[in-house]
Amino acid sequence: MYHLNIANKQMTNIDKIQFSEVGFRERQDLQEWIVSNPECLGEPLLIIQKEFNGFDNTSERLDLLALDKSGNLVIIENKTDSSGKDVVWQSVKYASYCSRLTDEKIINIFADYLRKYDSQNSDDYIASAKQKINEFLSDSTEDDIGLNPNETSQRIILVAAEFRQEVTSAVLWLMNFGINICCIKCQLFKFNNDFFFDTQQIIPVPEVESFMIDIAEKKQEDIQIKNNKQSVLISFWSQFINATLSNAENLYANRTPSKDNWLGTKLGNGVGISVVITKESVKIRVEIKGNNKEDTLKIFDYLYQHKEEIESKFQYPVNWERCPETVYSFIIITNEAVGYSDKSEWRGANEFLIEESYKMQKILKSLLDKFVL
Repeated sequence: MYHLNIANKQMTNIDKIQFSEVGFRERQDLQEWIVSNPECLGEPLLIIQKEFNGFDNTSERLDLLALDKSGNLVIIENKTDSSGKDVVWQSVKYASYCSRLTDEKIINIFADYLRKYDSQNSDDYIASAKQKINEFLSDSTEDDIGLNPNETSQRIILVAAEFRQEVTSAVLWLMNFGINICCIKCQLFKFNNDFFFDTQQIIPVPEVESFMIDIAEKKQEDIQIKNNKQSVLISFWSQFINATLSNAENLYANRTPSKDNWLGTKLGNGVGISVVITKESVKIRVEIKGNNKEDTLKIFDYLYQHKEEIESKFQYPVNWERCPETVYSFIIITNEAVGYSDKSEWRGANEFLIEESYKMQKILKSLLDKFVL
């Protein structure tokens, strides 16, 4: 790393130093830096506990426990200098312990964290924990998202200044079996009296991460897919797409069955339609997104002026969600009589999604053709 002197067209080397050289320690320093800004690990994370030791029949404790945007538990292990040779084994043990944590236990763990470390006083830490988790997960595309969704959804992040070869070898091997694990190299620099901290994901290399994950998932697909929620969704969308082929106004021609609980299509003018299925309901979700918040609200308000005309086309209640604080607003129609959990309901789900999405597309298109921002 170099410091640039723009005026003189010169650059000065900034020395990389060891954490131990200046007395920085794992728990008191590195751990607290990550807690203060978990995004330094490359993604939004919600820290829910430090030095977590709530495991049955053992006194072991992991460094940091977090949630990612998909509701997965993330085990974070920190080493200021060398990773050591046992960090993979330790983190895998912790992941296995955490695989049994329920939503209720996770909320209690986070409430205990807030009780210890949150500077804001609260009369009900359980309620505060639920609220903060809901706010953190609020922009997920999943309607029925849960915490720690299955026994293999746990993730591992290893943070160290240097990684031993036996560690990187073990990490690469575990990735082949679908274990979501990564290595993030942290570095400390000193320039004059200032310190600089930097992180870089080295395994998997970000540029090929999705490719490596695809390979690992493919290897595990035949074993896991039978009991996986994704397999149910793929099956549902496969038969749904086939059912749409007989519809002259097919919105989903040439689509690939998705592992998500929604399929979407664009109408133009910042408006799209998604068909959504959860375990116990199906939805038509109109997603409005302009170039900015103001444009989004203009589009929404224009359509709302035609509320009576739009709602007259549907036998189901129409929910209008004007969201001035985000770039999205929504119009949602829900049928709670069918879902994907009972295969006998799939035909009814198809009929609702096909018929109602076509009606919504038709009326919105006629209105949007007359709309100019």
